[in-house]
Amino acid sequence: MERSIIPMNSFVFDPINHRYFYDGIEIPSVSKIIGGNNVPNNRYALNAINKGIAIHKQLENYDKSILKTTDTIYKSLWKEYIDKNNYKIVKIEFMFLAIIDNMQYAGCVDRLLIDDGGSYILLDFKTGNYHKQYALQMVAYKYGLEQFLKIKINICKLLFLKNGISEYILNAKKDEFNLFIFKKLLQQFYVKENLKLKTEVNLFINHGGVKK
Repeated sequence: MERSIIPMNSFVFDPINHRYFYDGIEIPSVSKIIGGNNVPNNRYALNAINKGIAIHKQLENYDKSILKTTDTIYKSLWKEYIDKNNYKIVKIEFMFLAIIDNMQYAGCVDRLLIDDGGSYILLDFKTGNYHKQYALQMVAYKYGLEQFLKIKINICKLLFLKNGISEYILNAKKDEFNLFIFKKLLQQFYVKENLKLKTEVNLFINHGGVKK
């Protein structure tokens, strides 16, 4: 398992407010751009978010060998899923920076996997129900990670951890359209927030996360 090569004193994530910074400069996140991280205003929504965070942390600790025991249903299901598909984990909770049409954004992918045939699989854990925003989120992740790591991602999957485990494979034929929509949302966000291109971030992206 390979961990992020990003120098963390340069690229950091504020998990409480879900904000990314490069040398103190805030970079808009995929969630913020597509409007998926609005602050919940009721206890039910907060409980659901906290549950999702806890499950993500369980699986992260398991995959990083911090707690290498399948003592929860979610870790057992995840181990079974990985073993069944014979996947190898390439990246865990990996942060990236990307640029598209002279606009930068950041994100964090749950898992990057590789199968026996050498195909890369981008996977995101979900603990709720399917939402149409997920397609935009995943195509933004795919584009950004391909640019950042200089690889080709073959499959994007959502893995729902709710009453068991089920996967949803996103339709790659819709990638071009979904990327077009994400570009429009990104452009609107930049205009609304009056953001400008940050040259030093571009150098970081172009060198695959190695600060020059």
